[in-house]
Amino acid sequence: MEDLETIIMELLVNAGSGAQLGVNRSAAGA
Repeated sequence: MEDLETIIMELLVNAGSGAQLGVNRSAAGA
C-alpha cells in the first residue's frame, strides 16, 4: 500500500486537474 502522503498528493493533483478541466469547459461554453 502506498504511503498516505503519496495518496493525498495524487488526490490533490487529480482534483486540481479536474478543476482546470471544469474551468476550460466553462470558458469554452461562454
